[in-house]
Amino acid sequence: MRTPLLLGFLEEPAPAELPDGVETIVCQGLSALVSDRFVPADLPEISAQLLRIQRLARLVPLRPAPVPKNLQQLAIRLEPTLIANLARVGQAVEFVVQTPVEMKSVGSPGDAKDYLRSALQAKQTMRKAGDAAFDAIRGAMATLDEKAIETKRSEPNVNQILSKHILIDVSRMSDVVNDWQGNRAVWASRGARLSGPWAPYSFVEIGG
Repeated sequence: MRTPLLLGFLEEPAPAELPDGVETIVCQGLSALVSDRFVPADLPEISAQLLRIQRLARLVPLRPAPVPKNLQQLAIRLEPTLIANLARVGQAVEFVVQTPVEMKSVGSPGDAKDYLRSALQAKQTMRKAGDAAFDAIRGAMATLDEKAIETKRSEPNVNQILSKHILIDVSRMSDVVNDWQGNRAVWASRGARLSGPWAPYSFVEIGG
């Protein structure tokens, strides 16, 4: 039997019908979503299930982790933060734009000041390259930019891929998908890709 995972919190009252294997535990004025169907690596499938639930009620998704023994106490402590997140992301989804960037090598460490200066310059160059990469597909991202509630940009990964996370109201999902389908050639020509909708993990802000 798999370890039950905490998937997020729902506003009360929780929907009567939930996906198979997903249950709720009432915690204060919220309901915790738990399931023993998944392991943390099943994030895409978990995200899809959360988006199904989101059609029925506002929710705050959490990165899947074992249900804590002190779940009730945790919910009490986090209730104000969870309610604030419900207002921000409860009826929103996340899309991710990824585009390649050319990163400048810092080189071998020499003098500490020179190295730090070189690292700073490389970061600034990378930021400008990222701006240019996103500018190149700005026309194809018109709907995303216009409908965005909030955006976040990640640092390039080891494959020199820069990601931009975009929070979109669930009512605008079809607009984004239709816009992407009409501009696929532009995206492909720039080596950019769009993924989503995802549960808005990147925009959930939970304190310690």
